[in-house]
Amino acid sequence: MLLALGACQGRAAPPGAAAPAMGGKVCSVIDYGNWRDSLPVPGAFPADGCKAYMVSSAARMYELGCFTTSGVAFGPSGTANVDAKPPNPDCGWLTSAGPPRPASPSPPTPIVDCFWSLEAQAWVDTNGDGLRDKREGPLPGVRFQLNESPNVESDSHGVGKLFIFPANCSGMEMAVSALPPPGYEPSTDQPLKVRGAGDVGKASFGFRHVH
Repeated sequence: MLLALGACQGRAAPPGAAAPAMGGKVCSVIDYGNWRDSLPVPGAFPADGCKAYMVSSAARMYELGCFTTSGVAFGPSGTANVDAKPPNPDCGWLTSAGPPRPASPSPPTPIVDCFWSLEAQAWVDTNGDGLRDKREGPLPGVRFQLNESPNVESDSHGVGKLFIFPANCSGMEMAVSALPPPGYEPSTDQPLKVRGAGDVGKASFGFRHVH
């Protein structure tokens, strides 16, 4: 599928999106019949990041694309349950690395590419000791927050992928917290302070029943 550069329409791209470059990556999230967001992303940007952006944008589908001389080529669409595929030829989606840039006779203008993602996990702390045991299952319906702003809700596996495009990755520190559904209260410390940029790992939140 090819989409001309001028047809990349939709809502405003998040701060930190890269400038278009031949052979560069494009993440597109779609709510058919309503809108499509197609934005350039860094070479190290993972396919899971585009899927997470779909979830956080309340879109229904997402596509992995590559800039070409004819516009933007996209692979088969993906959903929350089916992974999208990159176009052929791929521009680095399968390796989570962009293609090598050709040498330039003059130094290019530097572009700051910045994204932040974390996998948050919520679980039922049956014995209330703040430590997850093998028999303690996931807790869906937990609302994860970044700096007190709602971001995403835990799924049936108790997992939510938090994802943002900050304006600047330098010296980043995010406060991650979790709001449980009715009938539960936190059994582990929060908010959690997370430093760094890119894929920063995982955070775990336990909740006990309120009697």
